[in-house]
Amino acid sequence: MTKKLNKMTKKPLIPLAKDTIDKNDINKLIEWLQTFPRLTKGPITTELEQKWAKKFGTKYAVYVNSGSSANLLMLYALLVTGKLKNKKILCPGISWATDLAPIIQLGLEPILVDCNMRDLSVDIEHLKILIEEHQPSALMLVSVLGFSPEMDKIVELCKLKGVELLEDCCESVGTSFNNVMLGNFGIMSSFSLYYGHHLSCSPYTQIPYLDENDIFNIDTIEIIEQKYSNGNDVKKIKIISFNPETFDISYTNPYNIVRHKIGDKKIFKITTVNNREIEITENHSVFVKCGKKYIAKEGSELNLNDELLIPKNIPSPKNIIDEINLIDYFKKIDDKKYFVSNFDINDMRSEWFKWDSKEQKSKENYLVRNRMPLKFLKTIKSDLKIGYRRQQGIKYIPYIIKIDVEFSRLIGYFLAEGSYKENSLSFSFHKDELEYINDVKYILKSKFNLDTYEVTKENGTTIVVDCTILQHFFEKFLNIKSGARNKRVPSVIYHFSDKNKLAFLYAYHAGDGTTNKSTVSFASGSKNLINDISYLCTMLGLRGGIDLTSKTGVRVIKNRIANCKDVFSYRLNNVLFLKDGNLEIPNKNKKSPYDFYYKNCLKSNVLIEKNDYFEQNLSFIKIKKIEHIIPNYDSVYDFSVLGKENFIGGLQPIFLHNSTIEGGMICTNDEHMNDTLRMLRSHGFDRDLDLKKQQSYRNAYGVSDFNALYTFFIPGFNFRATDLQAYLGLGQVDKLENIKQIRNKNYNLYTKLIKNDYWKPSPHENSFTCNFCYPIIHPKREELVAALKVANVEVRPLICGSMGKQPMYTDRYGVVELPNASIIDKYGCYVPNNQDITEDDIRYICDIVNSVINK
Repeated sequence: MTKKLNKMTKKPLIPLAKDTIDKNDINKLIEWLQTFPRLTKGPITTELEQKWAKKFGTKYAVYVNSGSSANLLMLYALLVTGKLKNKKILCPGISWATDLAPIIQLGLEPILVDCNMRDLSVDIEHLKILIEEHQPSALMLVSVLGFSPEMDKIVELCKLKGVELLEDCCESVGTSFNNVMLGNFGIMSSFSLYYGHHLSCSPYTQIPYLDENDIFNIDTIEIIEQKYSNGNDVKKIKIISFNPETFDISYTNPYNIVRHKIGDKKIFKITTVNNREIEITENHSVFVKCGKKYIAKEGSELNLNDELLIPKNIPSPKNIIDEINLIDYFKKIDDKKYFVSNFDINDMRSEWFKWDSKEQKSKENYLVRNRMPLKFLKTIKSDLKIGYRRQQGIKYIPYIIKIDVEFSRLIGYFLAEGSYKENSLSFSFHKDELEYINDVKYILKSKFNLDTYEVTKENGTTIVVDCTILQHFFEKFLNIKSGARNKRVPSVIYHFSDKNKLAFLYAYHAGDGTTNKSTVSFASGSKNLINDISYLCTMLGLRGGIDLTSKTGVRVIKNRIANCKDVFSYRLNNVLFLKDGNLEIPNKNKKSPYDFYYKNCLKSNVLIEKNDYFEQNLSFIKIKKIEHIIPNYDSVYDFSVLGKENFIGGLQPIFLHNSTIEGGMICTNDEHMNDTLRMLRSHGFDRDLDLKKQQSYRNAYGVSDFNALYTFFIPGFNFRATDLQAYLGLGQVDKLENIKQIRNKNYNLYTKLIKNDYWKPSPHENSFTCNFCYPIIHPKREELVAALKVANVEVRPLICGSMGKQPMYTDRYGVVELPNASIIDKYGCYVPNNQDITEDDIRYICDIVNSVINK
């Protein structure tokens, strides 16, 4: 075997585990520390407890410093609350030191249970025998290496015999039995929170963001993941989120974005009043109204009485533009096809360019015709113009386009009623819409010095302008695609001033909108375009709703008939457009979607009380429909936003939520156990209890509020987790589900490739396996371990062998024979299944294993 390996290319060390906390996590932590936050247990810890309890479906969760401490606290809580009818505690023979050690440390009597050879958890028949013989108080159940025990049989047996069930899920975060996450079957359960739970939304979820060049975009989360899938690229963009402390809304760099398989997760489509939509997994949280504030609530828990948290406004990008430089743009895409006029004659001096005989003639033509290829341009003059060479009678436009209300209207008209023809743009109106027809002609003449001509057919009038460079500007720079269903609001519009944004909306509404009393609506066959308009309106402080209707046949807009299948419109109530493009509020006594108070405060720097920021920036909207849908996709996505843990997305903006953990957690549904655990965690103080319970303890012992600061009601520990840990853990939120799926995939590949007739794991069909290492049991273990070490593969004993042979047990109780546990103790080991291991690494390991055990 050694000779064979020497001929192979030796791999770098393949470790059992790899750290998920990287340099960026540490940098974020440093930034947070520079804000001088509270580092001990504080509000971040409390928030994490609430989120974890919701995630696992329990009433309470108590955050501690590690999973090992969680085991000790669970057992001690049973002891101090009188739940133990005797000192006898069942403990699996295949477990971990911190399952057995607390039993010994607390002066209790451990009784070891042999394992079964299917899932490596307790052997049911041996468990029955020990329960009948000893009548124990509790069972510390361990789900070994992410394999689920046979929970239905174990729970039934414990209930029948009055045995308290404690679950150690530290190796099995993410493992489930009968679609129920482990940790929900006993009176208490412990977790080692190396990474957090994952919250996910549909790949079609629209997300507004600033790209790496600070340009505003709205793309699906799937497209964003594809664009920024390499390493830290996603950290270059900024998404929109609110600060949970100050309630201000801003652009924030996400920590990460992850794609992962749906698996057995249910998908819910949530629709609100005014037809905001979002598709989320059953355990993705959104924010819902709770009194005057909000709480996070998972998709599976939502009901029609809930109201979702939404933004009243979203911030405009800071880089507002007032002009567009066409020279800079067209130079980048193709400098051979674009020409300039009114250039500086010195740009063609011989010392700058070497001209051959053919080019000399071209040079003379350039001078005579006053046109020169863009690539020769050196000197920028204020009267420079740019054009496209292939057009007969080449037409030029100014190289600098000033952004004003006229130009903004032109884009709005074209997006609503424009189309491309060869080397030209056309705008189609009803023949009676003279106001808009004349406005288009005026803008094209005044801004670009371009003449137009009209084509009249039946009741329609089309304005045509022949100018290739202008067509390229609309098609390439503004990226306005042909076809009504393909159009989107150009990204540049979001960088216009508020006045110019309104001018754009006014013109779009003129071409593809309706007015009814005090309501204006923007219509389109493109759902994406209408969603874009909803975000643009929210950026202006305008809040409306999308109407979704499916029609086959025709629709009538501005007295014109258009063929259309699906019609989407965005409606604003109690708002009208004036002829100058500004807005009017017809009924000042009615609630308007246009928040003048907010915008005035924002622009005049009026001081607002902190509590008022919530009212100024955030609002709620009622859910009207919750649908369990069958998705046509197999992956979902999530952002992680450190320190805020929320982002905006959906059809019309909705706040989505994400969170994470680091440390240890105890879950329970028992209120008394929850209170006891909180006191045990912090010295025996009553500080973590609610005020009513604090007073109850103080009254019972005659303790004043002042003396209660240093009164210890029960003999506790100091197992507090810190906000420092919690903040560092926030960076891990998007890694759990991805790691879970990777490990399950790796496990299946190991099982397929390893040819071990002596033993293979056999998880229950109704379980999902998530393990951090792959177990191997074979009589050739010593030879196998030697070969793996030579091959630079880290390998260790399977857990720690039989607990019945550990000195801490044998020194006190002697040797106990556990047949199956002894086999594992003698023949068991495990190999890596970390989140970064590759398929090539697994095949490499399996080849080594097979060459040893099958020779």
